[in-house]
Amino acid sequence: MAIVKRLTHLLTADIHAVLDLVEDPEALLKQAIRDMEEEIQRQQKSLILLTNKIESLNAQKKQLHNDETEVNRDIDLSFENKNNTLIRNLVKKKLIIQKHDSLVAKDIELSQQSLSNIQKQLAENQTQYETMCQQSEQLLKIASRSNDKHFNNYQSAFEISENDVELAILKEQQQRS
Repeated sequence: MAIVKRLTHLLTADIHAVLDLVEDPEALLKQAIRDMEEEIQRQQKSLILLTNKIESLNAQKKQLHNDETEVNRDIDLSFENKNNTLIRNLVKKKLIIQKHDSLVAKDIELSQQSLSNIQKQLAENQTQYETMCQQSEQLLKIASRSNDKHFNNYQSAFEISENDVELAILKEQQQRS
């Protein structure tokens, strides 16, 4: 049992080592940045949708208030005319409007809480995104400088000065004379 466990750990380690060699750190970093951009765009769309929903709910709440005001006028008129059947129907309508208003108010409250949470997350993600972009730029600059140094070292190994050429010519002449 212990041997199987150890072999499993070895194979897992080898697979991870191979993946590390295959993966391009620069490509992974760019993908992480793209993923963060997509998340920020998704959150921005959610903010727009929630804002529109809250505006719609507020308009609905205002309309319910207007409806309730109109029903109250109708109730007053019905009391003046002592029409009990109409009074009963209008009071029922008023209760329905008030319940609907209460549900809309709760929906507005929940939507505003969601809006606040998404705004906080978005601000955090934007900060992380900006930091990630800055760090990425610095890492890529360091990597390109490192690659340039290796290339320059390799290239300088093959550089031949005019003095080297003159010296080689003198040696060739000496060998032939």
